[in-house]
Amino acid sequence: MAHYLGLTEADFLKRFTVERGGRIEMKTVNGHCIFYHSEEGCRVHPVKPDRCREWPLHPSILKDPENFEIIRSSCPGFAENLEWEELKKIFIEANHEPLGRDH
Repeated sequence: MAHYLGLTEADFLKRFTVERGGRIEMKTVNGHCIFYHSEEGCRVHPVKPDRCREWPLHPSILKDPENFEIIRSSCPGFAENLEWEELKKIFIEANHEPLGRDH
């Protein structure tokens, strides 16, 4: 991503990431990834990380109903009346490998 943005790795890390719990994460702005723009979408789409490519079916969505509510509220692709347990059931019945080991 640093190369895509024309930055050194150090500059990229300083400008766009934060360390939390020993992990490096993207900074957020107004609750969204620093690279997300409401009108343009993802500004680094061609080089975005695998976790981002999973969106909105991020593994955390099946692990925790609160994560589901946060993601559902920001993704217009989810039906407003879709419940967490229903999403888990649909996903498993579709013979997909559950996202995360402890869903």
